[in-house]
Amino acid sequence: MAEEYTWHSTPNGEFRVRETRFGLFTSIDRDGNELVTGPTFDSVVQITPWHMHWEVNGYTPPVGQDEIVYDGVVGGKL
Repeated sequence: MAEEYTWHSTPNGEFRVRETRFGLFTSIDRDGNELVTGPTFDSVVQITPWHMHWEVNGYTPPVGQDEIVYDGVVGGKL
């Protein structure tokens, strides 16, 4: 039986939110890509549209600050 989801629409696409087995919440786009994980359903619903916007348009830093390139990969041996 197929599950039904509530899809949230943004100008940059749609996403849904699911609860993980550890009690966190993760947003997922229509293609099945995981986007944002957070502690509450509401926090993920609020930040995911911004995440989708920044993926499409890039991030513009506040006036007077240099743009910083972030990397989600930890280098070296842990």
